[in-house]
Parts: sequence; structure tokens; C-alpha cells
Amino acid sequence: MSSMRESALIFRARLMGSVQGVGFRHWTQLQGRQRNLKGYVHNLADDSVEVVASGCRDALEELLTLLR
Repeated sequence: MSSMRESALIFRARLMGSVQGVGFRHWTQLQGRQRNLKGYVHNLADDSVEVVASGCRDALEELLTLLR
């Protein structure tokens, strides 16, 4: 058994399209919490949404797949 902990990774994504006013931020936050990720989601002035998340690689990859 390894005593080393897996390092947390961080990613930032900017999503464009119909992502404001449709519950997207809430849904994204829920998906992140379910995967034990930390971070934030917020609307940008150009109607895009920024997602910043940190956690283990597998969880981040799952979230990224869902965001796509």
C-alpha cells in the first residue's frame, strides 16, 4: 500500500452557448459536489460561464466529459 496521497489537480473551463439562465451553474456545482471537487462556477460578462475545479484526476475528467 502506498503512503503517498494523490495530488489535487486544477482545471479551468470557459463554456459558451446557451449556458446562462438555464440552471447550468447549479447543475455544474451539483456535479462537482457529487465528485468531491472544490471550486466555483460563475457567469462572465460575455454570456459565457467559467468553471474552475480542483480534485483528483478521475473526478475532473468525469466533470469535463459532462461539460462537453
